[in-house]
Amino acid sequence: MLSENSWVEPRLCDYDGYYFCPNCHWNSTAVIPARVIHNWDFEERKVCRASRQVLHLMIKLPVIKLERLNPRLFGFVDELTQVKLCNGRGYLCELCDSKEVIFPFDTTVCICHKCSTVFHKNCWTKKKQQCPKCLRLEKRASLLLEEASSETENDSK
Repeated sequence: MLSENSWVEPRLCDYDGYYFCPNCHWNSTAVIPARVIHNWDFEERKVCRASRQVLHLMIKLPVIKLERLNPRLFGFVDELTQVKLCNGRGYLCELCDSKEVIFPFDTTVCICHKCSTVFHKNCWTKKKQQCPKCLRLEKRASLLLEEASSETENDSK
């Protein structure tokens, strides 16, 4: 234990930017999410005990939407678009039937304001901005409404 008059050099926590005493900062290391998002830096840095615990608890949780925070990163790191999980969250343009997976963060896409389906900008413009998914949903809803009204007419007879 330290005496009241002894001076100890404070330790910087790379996660929160604060300084801590050796009792609160044991020089534990962890990957800093902000460094991954902005610099693609996975090097472990020194963090205080509290920050290490927070980072350890959220390591398996998908709490960061990388495509929203740094969409340009996908242009620099080709592996991100090749990951199965990323491809699974991508879209196929229904208007041109291309097998190329497109993403909402791509600069060459349009997103339907009603159903959030993603299309190539060129395809969207050529189709006069009519979303096939919305048209299908509207058609299905009207068919269900017709069926329901015909059933109620039959029941009332």
